[in-house]
Amino acid sequence: MTIIGLLLLVLGIICVGSLAYWVITKFFPEPMRMIALGIVGILLLIVVLSAFWPGGADYRIWPIR
Repeated sequence: MTIIGLLLLVLGIICVGSLAYWVITKFFPEPMRMIALGIVGILLLIVVLSAFWPGGADYRIWPIR
Protein backbone atom coordinates (compact mmCIF):
# COMPACT_ATOMS: atom_id res chain seq x y z
CA MET A 1 0.00 0.00 0.00
CA THR A 2 1.38 3.37 -0.95
CA ILE A 3 1.13 6.59 1.03
CA ILE A 4 -1.49 7.93 -1.39
CA GLY A 5 -3.55 4.75 -0.99
CA LEU A 6 -3.30 4.99 2.79
CA LEU A 7 -4.36 8.65 2.78
CA LEU A 8 -7.30 7.90 0.48
CA LEU A 9 -8.35 5.00 2.70
CA VAL A 10 -8.22 7.15 5.83
CA LEU A 11 -10.06 10.00 4.10
CA GLY A 12 -12.75 7.64 2.80
CA ILE A 13 -13.26 6.05 6.23
CA ILE A 14 -13.50 9.47 7.87
CA CYS A 15 -16.02 10.70 5.27
CA VAL A 16 -18.18 7.57 5.38
CA GLY A 17 -18.01 7.39 9.17
CA SER A 18 -18.97 11.01 9.72
CA LEU A 19 -21.78 10.84 7.17
CA ALA A 20 -23.12 7.67 8.79
CA TYR A 21 -22.82 9.24 12.25
CA TRP A 22 -24.73 12.34 11.10
CA VAL A 23 -27.51 10.29 9.48
CA ILE A 24 -27.84 7.98 12.48
CA THR A 25 -27.92 10.74 15.10
CA LYS A 26 -30.26 12.90 13.01
CA PHE A 27 -32.88 10.41 11.87
CA PHE A 28 -32.82 7.35 14.12
CA PRO A 29 -34.70 7.17 17.44
CA GLU A 30 -32.73 6.63 20.63
CA PRO A 31 -33.07 2.85 21.14
CA MET A 32 -31.89 2.14 17.57
CA ARG A 33 -29.06 4.68 17.62
CA MET A 34 -26.58 2.62 19.62
CA ILE A 35 -27.22 -0.53 17.58
CA ALA A 36 -26.78 1.33 14.29
CA LEU A 37 -23.59 3.05 15.47
CA GLY A 38 -22.20 -0.29 16.58
CA ILE A 39 -22.95 -1.91 13.22
CA VAL A 40 -21.34 0.97 11.32
CA GLY A 41 -18.31 0.85 13.63
CA ILE A 42 -17.85 -2.89 13.10
CA LEU A 43 -18.18 -2.52 9.33
CA LEU A 44 -15.58 0.25 9.24
CA LEU A 45 -13.27 -1.83 11.43
CA ILE A 46 -13.62 -4.73 8.99
CA VAL A 47 -12.68 -2.39 6.13
CA VAL A 48 -9.57 -1.20 7.98
CA LEU A 49 -8.54 -4.73 8.93
CA SER A 50 -9.02 -6.04 5.39
CA ALA A 51 -6.92 -3.17 4.02
CA PHE A 52 -3.99 -3.82 6.36
CA TRP A 53 -4.35 -7.63 6.60
CA PRO A 54 -5.74 -8.78 3.25
CA GLY A 55 -5.12 -12.48 3.86
CA GLY A 56 -7.13 -12.48 7.07
CA ALA A 57 -10.23 -13.83 5.38
CA ASP A 58 -8.35 -16.96 4.25
CA TYR A 59 -8.15 -18.41 7.76
CA ARG A 60 -10.91 -20.65 9.05
CA ILE A 61 -11.79 -21.08 12.67
CA TRP A 62 -13.76 -24.31 12.33
CA PRO A 63 -12.42 -26.90 9.89
CA ILE A 64 -14.95 -27.95 7.31
CA ARG A 65 -14.91 -31.70 6.64
